[in-house]
Amino acid sequence: MMDVLVIADDLTGANGTAAAFANAGMRTVTTTVAQLTAVPDGFNTVVASTDARHAPPSRAKTLVEQAIQTAWPARLVCNRIDTTMRGNIGATTEAVRSTVESCSGERTICVVAPAWPQAGRVTVEGHQLLHGHRLELTEVARDVRSPVTRSDIAGIISQQANVKAAHVPLSVITLEDNSVRDHIAALIQDGANTLIVDALTDGHLTMAMRGCVDAAKLIDQHVRWVTSDPGPGSVAMAEALGLTATAPHPPVVVLCGSASALTRTQLNRLQSERDAWLIKAPTLADSITPDSAACAQVLGQLIDDALPGQVVGLATAFTAADVNPLPPGVSGEDVCTNLATALHMALADRQIGGLYVSGGDVTAAVFEQLDTTGFAVQTALEPLCVGGQLLGGPHTGLACVTKGGLVGDGASLIRAVDYLHTLQTR
Repeated sequence: MMDVLVIADDLTGANGTAAAFANAGMRTVTTTVAQLTAVPDGFNTVVASTDARHAPPSRAKTLVEQAIQTAWPARLVCNRIDTTMRGNIGATTEAVRSTVESCSGERTICVVAPAWPQAGRVTVEGHQLLHGHRLELTEVARDVRSPVTRSDIAGIISQQANVKAAHVPLSVITLEDNSVRDHIAALIQDGANTLIVDALTDGHLTMAMRGCVDAAKLIDQHVRWVTSDPGPGSVAMAEALGLTATAPHPPVVVLCGSASALTRTQLNRLQSERDAWLIKAPTLADSITPDSAACAQVLGQLIDDALPGQVVGLATAFTAADVNPLPPGVSGEDVCTNLATALHMALADRQIGGLYVSGGDVTAAVFEQLDTTGFAVQTALEPLCVGGQLLGGPHTGLACVTKGGLVGDGASLIRAVDYLHTLQTR
């Protein structure tokens, strides 16, 4: 039996949720509903994409039902929805709940938690906000395929499904007693089958999901939980149910010497979509050359302070203003060597879970500084973006991705670190 089955409405969202579970210590794979039976054993979490965000509601509902029936049994089933509530939210939310209830023969309650606080999506008073604004007042109201004209989650669900929804407000979630547990237990006893939870932070999601699990212990009838959310809420529920691994994973380190516009886009997207801690490499006084000692200190502190599996690192440029021509007497080799030296110093007494290096010259300098004798190539993630393992030296076996600075698209770096997380959880 798998621990977690996630049914997502598109592949990009599936990969994002898969990365969240991988960061939580679970061996995770992304697939499609059609390929569910081909997934090999050994994965804690299976994320299947229906690609049905813009399909008719009846079609989206059928695909969710098929996915659960094909993969059953699972300890937790999650419905991965869009953070801005586009698509077939109501149809898929109720399909997950009712199908699991049918397959398990147990009373099943769905927790709808669309907040993704790190991405600026929060839930307040049962309404979904995008960077502080109601959805109908943002650009998603003008979405060509799935315009969102309201932000009240219960109302959005009711457009496609008849559920008995109840609200778990932030005022209850944030109390430091048993209020959230007791509040949820009362809602369950009153017959609610769908709970909509507020959240401004990941911590609020954690408290809400723990409250659900604790509330079920007060109910005479056994309760099975399912979730409908973009990912963070499902991870919090898996943690509350004791399904996630307890062993922390070391952080993934990004070292980027390329200053191209494409690379800057990739870095900024990684920071916004994966909560990466990336710092502009400190430089020598009156110079653009990285200061090896200062860079090593900063990088070492980032590694020490990182959350399990978090992405941290150094880059030479994040904006166009950071790009300057090399002054007389300074070579590109100095920049690369000093970055590589800083990495070598920072890793002298620290463990990391993976390494991403961008720029051919930086990669060569890193391999030299780390006493690498070879690179065991495992896969080409895309042209000139290669995944493998370092061979030789003190870091032999370390998972690594190398990429040219002028290749890929805006999401290439995200895909690379997701690949490293997948290797880390195997």
